Amino acid sequence: DCTREECLNRGSCDKNADEFTCNCAAGFTGTICETEIDECLSDPCQNGASCNEQVAGFNCSCTAGYTGDLCQTEIDECSSDPCQNGASCNEQVAGFNCSCTAGYTGDLCQTEIDECSSDPCQNGASCNEQVAGFNCSCTAGYTGDLCQTEIDECSSDPCQNGASCNEQVAGFNCSCTAGYTGDLCQTEIDECSSDPCQNGASCNEQVAGFNCSCTAGYTGDLCQTEIDECSSDPCQNGASCNEQVAGFNCSCTAGYTGDLCQTEIDECSSDPCQNGASCNEQVAGFNCSCTAGYTGDLCQTEIDECSSDPCQNGASCNEQVAGFNCSCTAGYTGDLCQTEIDECSSDPCQNGASCNEQVAGFNCSCTAGYTGDLCQTEIDECSSDPCQNGASCNEQVAGFNCSCTAGYTGDLCQTEIDECSSDPCQNGASCNEQVAGFNCSCTAGYTGDLCQTEIDECSSDPCQNGASCHDQVAGFKCLCLMSFGGDMCENRLDPCLSNPCMHSGMCDSDNATFYCVCAEGYCGVACETDIDDCISNPCLNNGMCEDLIAGYSCLCSSRFAGSECQYGMFMLLIQIFNFPGNGILILTPNCGRF
Repeated sequence: DCTREECLNRGSCDKNADEFTCNCAAGFTGTICETEIDECLSDPCQNGASCNEQVAGFNCSCTAGYTGDLCQTEIDECSSDPCQNGASCNEQVAGFNCSCTAGYTGDLCQTEIDECSSDPCQNGASCNEQVAGFNCSCTAGYTGDLCQTEIDECSSDPCQNGASCNEQVAGFNCSCTAGYTGDLCQTEIDECSSDPCQNGASCNEQVAGFNCSCTAGYTGDLCQTEIDECSSDPCQNGASCNEQVAGFNCSCTAGYTGDLCQTEIDECSSDPCQNGASCNEQVAGFNCSCTAGYTGDLCQTEIDECSSDPCQNGASCNEQVAGFNCSCTAGYTGDLCQTEIDECSSDPCQNGASCNEQVAGFNCSCTAGYTGDLCQTEIDECSSDPCQNGASCNEQVAGFNCSCTAGYTGDLCQTEIDECSSDPCQNGASCNEQVAGFNCSCTAGYTGDLCQTEIDECSSDPCQNGASCHDQVAGFKCLCLMSFGGDMCENRLDPCLSNPCMHSGMCDSDNATFYCVCAEGYCGVACETDIDDCISNPCLNNGMCEDLIAGYSCLCSSRFAGSECQYGMFMLLIQIFNFPGNGILILTPNCGRF
């Protein structure tokens, strides 16, 4: 009967005549329920999972990439759309890989490939990064996809009048042939513009030179030398030679006449003495012995003051009572016409010109910038319109200057100012040159006239559901609160989706956090802790306690028996049917301890 044997492991005993049967608790079998059923024998766990035996049950420890009670479900790692920038996700067991679109790389295709990193642009060009490509902004003087080709500015043959063109980077210069000037050698040099010919000579312009047509009486390359007609000593018989412009005259010694004083005069042959006077011939002269009442060399004049020829330099003498006056030839003055008139004394030459005295006249040597007989006319250097690119010409004495329009410089305003040369654009922006200005093409993430301001992508408050926004160059990143996801934290997440509860615990959530209802024998926030049922030392009489899932068993020494080793062997038969309980201490899921 049931007093003879003990049904183990909480089995119940039924008496039937002289026999008994044990009704075993779940998870046990055998005549006296001595054998624990191994639920793992049927190999219930799938996809290579390991089976963990438990009393009246089991759980499966899944291999990577699988989930579910039996690990029957393959986890779809692509369901969270992990691949970025339009990449396609390829599902794999316990993982995935991303097939990136052109221009991106990285495990998640999160990194844009920088095609500029290899520095493909040549000759100082700036590289402009693009998705799956790039372009080059060439420096002045270069062209081509990579700015590899230097532009030949001489190919259009810009230099004129036989000048040679010297190629330079982003420009050229012209070596002019003799007689030409200007950036393109387009202007013939006017060697006569400086009025090099002197003394009234005319200047004849030639290519790379000039010649002077002198006025009468002058010679030399510039007509600077007055011809000395007296140098050949043309006057004879001791006469003195009087130099004149383009000529000379001879002042004969007494007794001689003729243009060159070549003839000795017979003063009496002409019967010069008048009024009955007698002529007395002398060498180189004569004298008259006048009759009473006459005077003069020829006795022709009653006290004739002109008889002594007092008037000089070819002047005529006008007889008067008790005197005379002289009518001077041009260029002379004075009572006797003895003084040459200085036409320069009135300072007739204007604007600082020097006056050159001549007989009965003068000429003016003009200072630079003036012309005319009296140098009274200022030369207008602006008349040839020398200033370029719309500049205004400011006339000056012997020169000019140009007031350039905005964006140009140089003596003739011929050079466009390169406002980009100072590299004004910041943060890697490219500078676009314009006349009298520039503009900047900003790189992604920057703005402002000089691209000096980083764009704050967080200023529009793009992050949702209380997330914090962290600004980045050309973008931003949202740090989401728990239970939210997505680039902008726009998606509310179910915290139970990741199966946080361990050991077959049931997960429940309030959309913000999760709560685990642990299976019997486990506790902790995620049911991660196996409750130690031996902590209260339930086994008596030095029995050893073995912790089980949701229970324990005692290994008694040979002298004791019972679920807690509470019976001595000699009292076993007496007390076996008074077994007080199953000796299982069940702890709460919050891991409480006795």
